[in-house]
Amino acid sequence: MESILRTFQYFLPNSLSGYTWSIVQSWIDDCLTNHTECLNNVNSNLPARLLNVAGNCVYLEETRGLSGKYCALSYCWGDNEPFVTTLQNLDQNKKAINIQQLPQTVQDAIKTTRKLGLKYLWVDALCIIQDSSEDWHAEAGGMRQIYKYAFITISALDATDSNQGFVSPRPINTAKARKTREARLDTGNIRWVFEKAPLLNRAWALQERLLSTRTIHFGREQIFWECCTLTTSERSSHQYLRGGRREWFGQEFKNSLLDLVPTSMQDSRSVQKNISIWEELVKRYTRCKITRKTDALPAISGIASEFAQITGYTYLAGIWTEELRSLLWRRKSSFVQEKDLPRESVDFYVAPSWSCK
Repeated sequence: MESILRTFQYFLPNSLSGYTWSIVQSWIDDCLTNHTECLNNVNSNLPARLLNVAGNCVYLEETRGLSGKYCALSYCWGDNEPFVTTLQNLDQNKKAINIQQLPQTVQDAIKTTRKLGLKYLWVDALCIIQDSSEDWHAEAGGMRQIYKYAFITISALDATDSNQGFVSPRPINTAKARKTREARLDTGNIRWVFEKAPLLNRAWALQERLLSTRTIHFGREQIFWECCTLTTSERSSHQYLRGGRREWFGQEFKNSLLDLVPTSMQDSRSVQKNISIWEELVKRYTRCKITRKTDALPAISGIASEFAQITGYTYLAGIWTEELRSLLWRRKSSFVQEKDLPRESVDFYVAPSWSCK
């Protein structure tokens, strides 16, 4: 019977439909009930501003220290800037926002938040005043708390820009190809999809994924679940558990901060272990794409803040005072000539020469 239902789900119009959504709800219920390492953030301090999506009218609400549950959106802006909050339209956005003005990805996130029965949604383009340097730096500095304490992070995994959306009709061949691809889907598809996903190759999205307690990734053909305890998908018969035999590279990455040795348990070998974890995170980060060079340090600052919170270490723009040997480096290949190295001059401050970008 279950196999019949699993096959039937691929004929449903989109990822918010019937049987598919019941799977999502079962993941949430299981996480809240059984996952001790996942933060039970059902009543967290709210970010400074959130979209109130509870009624027919969507508007920007200043939370003023309230607590509650909210979703956070992780997505690609793309080449075209989406509808944003500015100093000029801030007051109007507090009254009402025309949903039709919003890019499709944000519209889909509003639908998903409502499907989850939640009132609030955090979207960077709308909840940060984009032309206020003061507000941008204040909110960017709070990314750790925003994603860590979100009840659910909604991930537009395969959308290359904000206009593409993620709640759309699924490809017809998804159902037809089920039988021939089933073995590969169960054993390798999650890893393959995560490696190729446009969102997970963006620098900002790396810390959004790592800091989030639980994430629903909306792929083109199926939904994926990722929390601090397990990773799975609606199509997979496997669950990739933390520390289990089925643990894979994505789950290992997701749990890297949980593997840090906290201040209260540190010994002489702790620094080496913790710094090794940081170095692996930086390697992944520096392979990601970033649009604005000035975002190089802010886009990893949330991870650094969580790292410092756990270890008690002192952060110095990409390195730690507890391991200054990170300043000692060399080129990987001796065949690269000095004259062949890229030269790029900038007329603005980005970061110290030793930093990770």
